[in-house]
Amino acid sequence: MIFSHGFSDSHVIRNPDDKLTASLGARWIAADQPGVGGSSPKKGRKMVDWGADIEELADRSGLHAFNVAGHSGVGPQALAIAFHMSDRVAKVTLASPVAPFDEPGATKEGVHEMTMALWDWGFSPGAIATPAELIYGTDDDIISPAMPLHLCKELPNGTSHQWAGAGHYGFVDRENWIQFVTAAVHCPRRSVANRQSNF
Repeated sequence: MIFSHGFSDSHVIRNPDDKLTASLGARWIAADQPGVGGSSPKKGRKMVDWGADIEELADRSGLHAFNVAGHSGVGPQALAIAFHMSDRVAKVTLASPVAPFDEPGATKEGVHEMTMALWDWGFSPGAIATPAELIYGTDDDIISPAMPLHLCKELPNGTSHQWAGAGHYGFVDRENWIQFVTAAVHCPRRSVANRQSNF
């Protein structure tokens, strides 16, 4: 499992109980985005460029096939991995993701991570055939729940779930974390798209 952290975070963002994560069957790998922590900045990069970065990481880690997960404004970069390595990524799981700002119907309401990278991903969500599961909190105070719902509709094999009463960082709360990691390690068949449900 390769995880992409949000813009204002680093690779350490997670539930603090690593034994819990391991008990759910996850080998959790998280890398800092360019310019974060010990990672070198990459001027002029786009969302799509993260796919090649993670390909190098996966090769060095001996991972031929794997799942990816992401949170918040860097959810698109998790999708970029699937776009770049569609033959190696089995599933994408996103917590509170944003939609492309240049997509018709995408709302900008409540978004605090207003960076130019979010306007041009370098690929279309419609090009991602990999199954994608999107989970968001109904009380998100950073992005509108309309964002992940819009993104889910754009993904050919997207499904969505709600965390009732959860905020933007609610995914690290113990019960939500269990649901998030369980979803992230599960590899479903590619089937009915754009379903929505509540946990």
